[in-house]
Amino acid sequence: MITVVVPAYNCESVICRCIKSLLLQTYTDFEILVVNDGSTDSTASQVMAIDDSRICLINQQNAGVSAARNRGIESAKGDWIVFVDSDDYVEITYLQTLISLLDDGCMPVVGFAKSESCESVLHDRIRGKYAINTLMPQDYLVGFLGDTIGFSCWNKLFSKQTLMKYHIRFETSLKLGEDLLFVFQYLCYCDHVAFCEKAVYHYCDVDNSTIHAAKDQSVLYESTLNSLKTACYNGHSFNEEVLCGWCLKVMTFVLANPYVCTMSFRSFRRYHKRVKSYHIVKMAAQAVLRVGFRLTVLRWALRKKTSLPLFLIIKMQYYKQKGN
Repeated sequence: MITVVVPAYNCESVICRCIKSLLLQTYTDFEILVVNDGSTDSTASQVMAIDDSRICLINQQNAGVSAARNRGIESAKGDWIVFVDSDDYVEITYLQTLISLLDDGCMPVVGFAKSESCESVLHDRIRGKYAINTLMPQDYLVGFLGDTIGFSCWNKLFSKQTLMKYHIRFETSLKLGEDLLFVFQYLCYCDHVAFCEKAVYHYCDVDNSTIHAAKDQSVLYESTLNSLKTACYNGHSFNEEVLCGWCLKVMTFVLANPYVCTMSFRSFRRYHKRVKSYHIVKMAAQAVLRVGFRLTVLRWALRKKTSLPLFLIIKMQYYKQKGN
């Protein structure tokens, strides 16, 4: 049996769409655990109004999405666990596709689309299997594997036995990157990844999601970096060169956040004075991995002691995207 864990917090407008898409699955041996993370709207009552014995509502005080997912893992009755976010929905073949990829030592992964699109974000990247080896940490964080399977937990199938045996859980102290670390830890106990590029999961990015609501994302990613530095599971860990490359990639998201890219130069100079002492910024500037032109320019600007070059690059990119 598969346990579907759905963390839910104040999602009254979308929770029914999510659950109904799960109830239509062609693979029928599953349960749905909706973990209500202290919602103050009608989320819980809407879930209770859906009459289906496969749905179980678990209520807890607000503790965050990681705590909700962990509660789902511990309460699951299934041998296999998948995660679906409450504002997303799935195709009727979502569970069937994941289970069809399964074999010993495998982590099944499926493609996903953004919102109503049918085109997989991970299309035409990898087919068949990817063997886990000593190069996996680098390939996952800054290379082909990470670009292919993504860092999110919701397009993958996990063995409950493996999660329990090695005590793999989401780190509740992290606000960004908690699923990245969770997937990495799980991969350390796998033999290979099996991937289907077909988009059977629909990711619906909303304006009030964590990544949009966060103001200074550099603070959040600094915490993620600290966790990655100490991550070591089954002999797998990240070296400094890999972490520097990851930091450089992350800074493209941090600086593209409206909180930063809409600042005046005066405000940005104050912001830059504060964040340039962060490890994530320093390590991004030290990155030596081979990167494209955009990241090369960003790395050059991060190495400068003055704020102006970085500010100009951010503004140029902002107006370019706004024009598109």
